Amino acid sequence: GNTDGTLQLQVNGTTPSVTLAANGSIGVGSTPSYGTSGQLLTSAGTGSAPTWTTVSSGLSLVSTQSGSGSSAVTWSGLSGSTNYLLVLSGLADTTTNRDTRIRVGTGGTIITSGYVYSGQIYGAGGPAAYGGTGAGLILSLDGAYLRYFYGFIHITQPPNYSAVNFNGATNDNTSASFGNTITGAVPTSAIISDIQVYSPNNFNFGSAALYKMAV
Repeated sequence: GNTDGTLQLQVNGTTPSVTLAANGSIGVGSTPSYGTSGQLLTSAGTGSAPTWTTVSSGLSLVSTQSGSGSSAVTWSGLSGSTNYLLVLSGLADTTTNRDTRIRVGTGGTIITSGYVYSGQIYGAGGPAAYGGTGAGLILSLDGAYLRYFYGFIHITQPPNYSAVNFNGATNDNTSASFGNTITGAVPTSAIISDIQVYSPNNFNFGSAALYKMAV
């Protein structure tokens, strides 16, 4: 212990290794480093002292967009990741022709063909499968109910893999209490830079948020 209230572990009799300050903070190294709020102590192996490091969050919000009055909610100019999470919050089409779809793009151009998808609907009438190919990842079947989509879609493009994969689940907040699971893919060897939620009709309310995920 020292007269200033610190407790110090030393090597070679004089060189500080670990310092416990009077306020409880921990310093490491010969010139004690206490790091900053939120940092973690990371081992440097057997040859060096540990250091304080900042750990990046697994999710970072790109932006949240309203769907009111538009036929598409689009994020363009994306970079730094091929791994995204799309979260839907009550996004609703203006009609019951529910053809809401997820699409991606490269270089500012949305890919509008070649999507393959397969889904399962769980509702009042029991489970029902749907799927096909077309102009996007279709989130639900057509029918008599206006759907309000809540849920998530994971969009990822594995390294050295010439396709974008989609996996997710949504809940259609309707009187029929529908829930969907959905998977799909679209071929492209270019890195995606654009993600879009699209409807042939305008959305009348709701929003969607896009998060960049750590690879």
